[in-house]
Amino acid sequence: GGARLDEAAGFQLLDVDTNGVHDLNATNPMIQARLTAEATSSGIQRGANLRIFFFPLTQWEMGSGACSAVCLSSATCGEVDVCLKDSVVPQTLQFPLRHNTLHMRLPMQMDAIVGAVSHVLRMSDFAAPLAAL
Repeated sequence: GGARLDEAAGFQLLDVDTNGVHDLNATNPMIQARLTAEATSSGIQRGANLRIFFFPLTQWEMGSGACSAVCLSSATCGEVDVCLKDSVVPQTLQFPLRHNTLHMRLPMQMDAIVGAVSHVLRMSDFAAPLAAL
């Protein structure tokens, strides 16, 4: 098959409580996630694009501009040189623009995510979700 994250554990949030909840620090939000490829896939290759959608979409306004992403891994990983905050829906008169997606390009130097090779990404420099509505 093509390049795919594993369905069950392909994007695994780290630092979660027993209920699987990650508590974001409101003043300096940061998340870490382990990326693992589907066993039958060709692996996630260097330079691949990764988009993370934050739900509920209307709750998030991360701010505009760049975010930060660092690859933490025992395998060769390299530098994440593209990390942007993006919006799922363009701004209209009825809906204000909400940056609720992170778009990254995985490092060009990284070992492919395939088989037993996985990588951990730490993402930061985005605003926490708005208060409950």
